[in-house]
Amino acid sequence: MKTPRDPSGLELVEALRKLDYGVTRSRKLSPVNLFKTKRSKIMSRIRGCGNKATEIVLAKLFRRHGITGWRRKQKVFGKPDFLFRKARLAVFVDGCFWHGCPRCYRRPKSNRKFWDAKITRNRERDRLVTRELRRGEWRVVRIWEHSLASPKKIIGRLIYMLSRKSKR
Repeated sequence: MKTPRDPSGLELVEALRKLDYGVTRSRKLSPVNLFKTKRSKIMSRIRGCGNKATEIVLAKLFRRHGITGWRRKQKVFGKPDFLFRKARLAVFVDGCFWHGCPRCYRRPKSNRKFWDAKITRNRERDRLVTRELRRGEWRVVRIWEHSLASPKKIIGRLIYMLSRKSKR
């Protein structure tokens, strides 16, 4: 009577190759590379839809202080976190890590080239979005994630911006 045996790593790779799990022939095949490739393929399909925790904190502040007229997930260039259409005001809540906050950002110790390039691209995109929205006569407010700890300043700044007349 034959007992079932565990397949070796190479047998597993060959079996999964037949199922098209993203393994290319040019790469050295091993179970580790296979799983990195598969994980990479899966992770590349994940798309972010905002940092809900910080956005929810700000939405609660708006409600608590009676600030109305804001909308989320509006189709405007740069995808602002909050949009006040009548006041032509776009509000972004920037995460300290992802947008390279000068006060809080700590550079990761591993894979530094990748992270430096990533944060630089994010900062450049933030500047581009702000510039383009202002050209379109929108006013832009960027709030750092760490500043949510002092809501009075944020609310004061937003009330001031909302009370000013837009250029339009």
